[in-house]
Amino acid sequence: MRMIISADWHLRATRPRCRVDNDWIETQKKALRQIAEIAEEKNAPIMVVGDLFHSNSDTSFECINMVQKLADRLGSLYILAGNHDLPYHSSENIDKSAIGVLFQSENIFKISDYSDEFSASNFDEEDDENAEIVFKHTLTIPSEDKPDFVDCETPESLLRKFPKAKWVFTGDYHRNFHYEKNGRHVVNSGCLLR
Repeated sequence: MRMIISADWHLRATRPRCRVDNDWIETQKKALRQIAEIAEEKNAPIMVVGDLFHSNSDTSFECINMVQKLADRLGSLYILAGNHDLPYHSSENIDKSAIGVLFQSENIFKISDYSDEFSASNFDEEDDENAEIVFKHTLTIPSEDKPDFVDCETPESLLRKFPKAKWVFTGDYHRNFHYEKNGRHVVNSGCLLR
């Protein structure tokens, strides 16, 4: 099974203060074109493991249209809502969010709709501990990088939490890493536009 794993796109109408791009919308469009080209070349669906948007208050129609055009180009797009996608960081508010609007389209789906083999849960939802492939938008930091004052998961804690999982894909931490132990993997793709 081939998939393009991505997360933390943080699409937004306004340029972040740390960026110097002249046209932030065009920078984001370019990144989406690049990921679309890879998906087409590999003939693989794109899975976005949370934080598609930066916030509902900074999501313009143009941002929503960028995502819809990507899904139209590829035929489908699979998304897991992250904490930045949901008002008040609650899954109960998905219908009041930009991502909730996108889920009403014919070719944008929740990751869990892709396969019965998947467990895909937002950061505030319950998990299927028996799944072999897990998508979870939760802060996961490699053990060697984890500060003592941060409450988060580690790759080891996720493998304990999901004892049958062969693959755990995470979002929220903006640095990429791949952890492997005994043929089991935890992959965090990092931020798309870091």
